[in-house]
Amino acid sequence: MVEQDTVPWWCRWNWWKVAFFIMLLLFEGAREIAVIQANSPAQPATLATVVSTGDLTVAQGRWNRIDGGSALVAGAVRIDCRRDERRCYEVSYGINGEYVNSPDLSIYPATWGVDQISYENNDPACARYSVRVDQKLEKVFAIRERKDKPSMAGFDCTKLERRMEMTLTDGSEPFADPAKGHFLPMLTLLKVVFGK
Repeated sequence: MVEQDTVPWWCRWNWWKVAFFIMLLLFEGAREIAVIQANSPAQPATLATVVSTGDLTVAQGRWNRIDGGSALVAGAVRIDCRRDERRCYEVSYGINGEYVNSPDLSIYPATWGVDQISYENNDPACARYSVRVDQKLEKVFAIRERKDKPSMAGFDCTKLERRMEMTLTDGSEPFADPAKGHFLPMLTLLKVVFGK
């Protein structure tokens, strides 16, 4: 019979137990990462900018309400206004949960003022958008007004708000903790250890 003191320490351990606990920690880590990713909504990463050079004015950002109403659907927009063509090109896309919609390109006749460009989007059946690019303030404003009579038959526009005011802002949103309301013991332990 072999004495316990002569057997090396690595032969005395039950390695299947060690492997079990390592696998348990790995699975828990993977579960917590999946919870964080599932609760982190997609947001467009755009900076609100208005740049004018010569006959070209470019604006980009995300529409946000400035009249205190409910939040808008996440998305981004880029507006290119060309003075020589007297038109504005508006490219926009929306984000629905984890999915990004395909881009939508619209072209509108535009008018130039002293320090502003304006155009009207009358395409939607129930709404009219009046957009103003203020070159002096380097901001873009829009007003959505509900149409009294829809431009296409079969649309009920009564559920749409009568008026909404918006501006282009950065795509960032205030941080909402994706871990809130979930049991994440490893993440909680890491926050306690590293004090974050």
